[in-house]
Amino acid sequence: GEIPSEIGNLTNLVGLELYNTQIIGNIPPEIGNLTKIEKLNLFDTQLSGDIPQSVCDLIESNNLDISNILEGNDDLINTCDD
Repeated sequence: GEIPSEIGNLTNLVGLELYNTQIIGNIPPEIGNLTKIEKLNLFDTQLSGDIPQSVCDLIESNNLDISNILEGNDDLINTCDD
């Protein structure tokens, strides 16, 4: 399945670990709403497309490791360095 956009409503979430799963589709930009997140692991999934700017901003502001998103996701495009 896909990550639902409603995940952005879980604003007190401190960890999201969906690695090594069959999740498909794009990373929803609503993940950028998870401002308290300390751990974001989405590696080894079937995610594709661009990483939304809101998620790039979250990675930077919360000092998250982008490799925990990119590793094993060959169809995911790192737009965070643009």
